[in-house]
Amino acid sequence: MTGLATILSLLAIAFAPALAQQKTAVKPATNDTTTQGKPMKILVAYYSRTGTTKRVCEELAAAVGADIEQITDTKKRSGVFGYLGGGRDAVRKSQTVIGPLKHDPAQYDLVVLASPVWGAHIAPALRTYLAQHKGKIKRAAFLCTMGGSGDAGTFADMKELTGLEPATQLTLLQRDVKKGAHAAKLKEFADKLK
Repeated sequence: MTGLATILSLLAIAFAPALAQQKTAVKPATNDTTTQGKPMKILVAYYSRTGTTKRVCEELAAAVGADIEQITDTKKRSGVFGYLGGGRDAVRKSQTVIGPLKHDPAQYDLVVLASPVWGAHIAPALRTYLAQHKGKIKRAAFLCTMGGSGDAGTFADMKELTGLEPATQLTLLQRDVKKGAHAAKLKEFADKLK
């Protein structure tokens, strides 16, 4: 019996490091997708009239592996009259009728909201989108493109309509996007989202 006890003791000593390693390799399950090794699920939701915001959002979505939601305004916003009417509607904080959507923002860990600056406000199409999805966005980041000024009012609109503090925010000048001089700022913003 003592010989058997000695052999069992030796086996226990020999296999102890392997058993300890197995125990430490097992992690408790959590509901946090980032701790389970899954990438964060990101949606980039944007409105763009001229294509500047669209370009930035497509680059951002590609950089972070996000889904993309282009919000369309059924009201004609092209040309001088479309531009002036859009600015008037933005300042009045008017909503509009938007086209069909593909993604439910409630299914995402983070939603990047993007709009051009119109009269120091968000475009009516994004305002409508946020009204339709009130309370569904868990966490948000804000992005705007502008000709010269008005980003503070635009971000204030986003904050008011979502009821959220942004994880991060970014303002890009239209002229910088046209020249491709926005890449470094966009990369820094994308890195903060990951």
